[in-house]
Amino acid sequence: AEASLRPITIMTEMLISYANWISTDPSSTLKLKACEIIDAAFRNVTNRCFAKPYRLSKVNLGMEVLQLQLHSCVGAPLNGSSEIVNGNGADVDRNALIPLEAPYNSIPRGTWLKVLRALTS
Repeated sequence: AEASLRPITIMTEMLISYANWISTDPSSTLKLKACEIIDAAFRNVTNRCFAKPYRLSKVNLGMEVLQLQLHSCVGAPLNGSSEIVNGNGADVDRNALIPLEAPYNSIPRGTWLKVLRALTS
């Protein structure tokens, strides 16, 4: 698959688009709906990445997506870097991404349990 179609690229672009869109001051109902859609996309990808049979490439992708999702939860870089690379090879300032609205600004406990199972199997 093309690098531009990788799930991490799609998720990053989704968060960048959300950050740009939020600056237009949409209604709170629209914000929540957008956050719900983004959260569902994250859950879909992480559920697939951390499902049996475990494959290293899937687990690694899941870890990348979780790091991006954590950033969208807290709005701060996790690895000491303020930049991530999107699928086009361009650096994206993590500070340009903003947290999702509550209740979509956290990772569910069930996802963490799937991660632990995948990492310890």
